[in-house]
Amino acid sequence: MLKKMMILAAGAIAGVVLMLTSAGCGLPDNAAASVEGVIITKDDVQHRIDITSVLFPTEVPEDRESQEFIDYRNNVTKQLVSEEMEKQEAEKRDIVVTPDEIEESLTIYIEDKYFGNVEKMEEAFAEQGISVDDLRAEIERDLRHQKLLDAIHEETTITDEEVAAFYEENKGKYIYPEKRQVRQIVVADEASAQAAVARVAAGEEFADVAAEVSRDGATASKGGLVGLVSKEQLPADISQVAFSLGRGEVSQPFQSGPGWYVLKVEIITPPSNKTLDDLKDELSYYMRNQKFAQHWKDYSAELWETYDIKYADGYQPPEPETETATTNNPGAPAVN
Repeated sequence: MLKKMMILAAGAIAGVVLMLTSAGCGLPDNAAASVEGVIITKDDVQHRIDITSVLFPTEVPEDRESQEFIDYRNNVTKQLVSEEMEKQEAEKRDIVVTPDEIEESLTIYIEDKYFGNVEKMEEAFAEQGISVDDLRAEIERDLRHQKLLDAIHEETTITDEEVAAFYEENKGKYIYPEKRQVRQIVVADEASAQAAVARVAAGEEFADVAAEVSRDGATASKGGLVGLVSKEQLPADISQVAFSLGRGEVSQPFQSGPGWYVLKVEIITPPSNKTLDDLKDELSYYMRNQKFAQHWKDYSAELWETYDIKYADGYQPPEPETETATTNNPGAPAVN
């Protein structure tokens, strides 16, 4: 139900970190950063680190004097900046997290983690130096983030024309060829193949004969089952025979490479093409989610660029590593 507390990179915003204003300009001594004049104190940063060190001790570097810890602390500062930006954005959009919503989520958390035992949770939190109000604050941040995501998702629309254009571009992926479920018997010579055909004609099950006499190790143990395959999935000479048979029909022996084959077709699935009408709802859902992901990324980047953010000296987040540019082209969704 709850996201992992104090993750240093929350959602997509953390993936769009940019270097911001000059560090430390006009900030009070106790400030680590500010967002549009709202101060994030050094105590706020330390409080978040203290809670994280209890709940997720392996995330916090042990050596508090190391550069690793300083980078960690400054990333925590960046995270608090991100959360304050989201808070201010939510206020602009009249997004409100009500006390009832917080208590409802808290109740679910207690049910999931402590089987509804409030006293047990409070005892566990007290032992770890965490208050229930700390948990409520995390719930509120989580709910606010989700509501902001929902608001951006609502603003993301896909038109029928966009869906139609996408379908035309990708419709080759929605053409399904004829497939056949094939069994085979593979033996060394024509006489053995003819003997196998005779046994099947006399009433023995094809699968039983294949399991007994076929020399193809990959299929003999499965009663000669090759599987449900298209014409292109079989060698040309074998597919020519397999796709000339009717359902339930057994072929005459034929040679392919060093072996002699007998085939049986058990199932035939006819070719089918998924039309735009067949796929419209599914493609619209897929395309909207893809568009939303980009919309959220762009929106997040804009926040970092336009908000007045200052960092105190020594609290600036480390520069993000340069990433190799890649083309985000997930292609068309597979449809069964």
